[in-house]
Amino acid sequence: MVAPLKHPVILANQLTTLDNISNGRLIAGFGVGAERIREEYDAVGVPFSERGARLRECIAILRQIWTGQDVMFDGKYYHLKNLNMRLRPRQKGGPPIWLGGMKQGLLHRVAKLADGWMPSEAMPAEYAAGLEEISSYPTALGKNNGDSSSKIERGLYLTLNIREDPEKAKNEAKRFLETYYNLKFPSIEKAGFFGTLKDCLRRFEEYSSVGVETAIVRFASFDDQLKEIEHFNKEIIPSFS
Repeated sequence: MVAPLKHPVILANQLTTLDNISNGRLIAGFGVGAERIREEYDAVGVPFSERGARLRECIAILRQIWTGQDVMFDGKYYHLKNLNMRLRPRQKGGPPIWLGGMKQGLLHRVAKLADGWMPSEAMPAEYAAGLEEISSYPTALGKNNGDSSSKIERGLYLTLNIREDPEKAKNEAKRFLETYYNLKFPSIEKAGFFGTLKDCLRRFEEYSSVGVETAIVRFASFDDQLKEIEHFNKEIIPSFS
């Protein structure tokens, strides 16, 4: 989700509720969004240029709230005094926070603030380079010293369309994404994989070989989504279980 679009106190309450409902299985995936969602920032009155700094303050507030202690926070965008949320998350310290992004500044943010990394537009070689960049920073989570890349969970958000006809798979995925985001995509090559089952398995193996541990999958298809999930579960998952 695009965390800077929400006030961190409201967000903390929502995520804590979900963590309790899910019996402590929640992972909070945050991003700041690309240029294509600038209108969403405009709609809620949050300057697009402030998104990174607001995310940093948001994460700091969430982690404080989730300790159960009184929160005092005097930042540039948020100011809290003697705040204590009665509802406690099921997971000690709150749900883990995973961040997306591939740019250098975003990777630095991952190393400093996150429990996991989950980019959404990265080819295997770019993912490997991103991990190397993250490992070059001296701290992780703002509290641990050492190699950052060894301390974060390594995820990847992939959009898939698996068809025997690669051209049909790519065209349908492009139409799906352009409908979803309400804009034209000059290229969708980095957004995921669109092609045959055999080639999809090969791509997953490539990602696995460069360090990806968890794949979060979206199906760029106008077909029955449950059938897409069943097909993925039958044909892809067994190779990586």
